[in-house]
Amino acid sequence: MKNGAKEYYDRLGEYWDAMGTDPAWHKSQVIFVDRWCKKLKLPKKVLDIACGTGDHLKYFQRLGYRCRGLDQSEGMLKVARKKLPSVKFEKQSFQKFKIEEKLPLITCFSSMTHNPSKGEFCQTLRRVRASLLKGGVFIFEIPEAGSYKKKFLVNKYKKGKIEFSRNFIGIPKGGKFISHSFFVFFDGQKVDFVRKDVIAGRYYEKEVKAMLAKEKFELLYSGPGIKNHHDRLFYIAQKI
Repeated sequence: MKNGAKEYYDRLGEYWDAMGTDPAWHKSQVIFVDRWCKKLKLPKKVLDIACGTGDHLKYFQRLGYRCRGLDQSEGMLKVARKKLPSVKFEKQSFQKFKIEEKLPLITCFSSMTHNPSKGEFCQTLRRVRASLLKGGVFIFEIPEAGSYKKKFLVNKYKKGKIEFSRNFIGIPKGGKFISHSFFVFFDGQKVDFVRKDVIAGRYYEKEVKAMLAKEKFELLYSGPGIKNHHDRLFYIAQKI
C-alpha cells in the first residue's frame, strides 16, 4: 500500500483520465479564461500550475496558446507529455516553482486548496507573482469554503484489463477539509492498494481577497465562471 499525496498521484497518473474527468467542464473553464484574456489583451502564453494530466492545456493549445505546465507528480506528467508532446512540462511544486521567463498568464484549476494554510496559500501567490510580467494575470478557481460537506463515495472504474474502485471520505473540520481516499486495483490475478490522506484548505471569498491584496494583486473579478458550478469561484488577479 502506498500512502501520501505524491505517491498517490504518481500511481494514479495512468488511470486518472479513466475516472471520468469532464471534458466539457474543462473546455468551458478554458473558454472563460480566454474571454478574459481577450478583454485584457493578453498575449497567448500560459503556464498552468498543478496541471495534472494536461487536460486544460489541451484546450488552451487548440485556441492558439503557447503552453507550459508544471506539476509535482511525475506520474501525472508522464501522461500529460504523451497527450501534448509539443508542450513543455516540468516537475515542480507550485509553492516553490521557478521559471526562466515571466509570463502574461498563469492558471490553476481546483488545486489551490492543496495549500492547507494561509501561509502556504500566500507562498504560492508569491511564486506566481514573481513569475508574471507586470500587468500579468493569475486566474484560478477553487470551491467556496461553505460548499464543503461531509461526503462518502464509492466508485468503480475500468481501464483495459484493470478494474479499480475508489472509496472517498471527506469531513469538513474548522478551516480545513480532511479527506481519505482508498483505491483498490485488480488485474484478474493480484490486488494492489493506494491510499491518500489529505488536509485541504477551505477559504471563504473574503479570505482569498485579503490574501491577494496582501501579496500585491489587484482583484479584477471574483465569482462563478461556469454555469451549474456556482459552488466554485473564479478569481482573476492582476499583478500590481
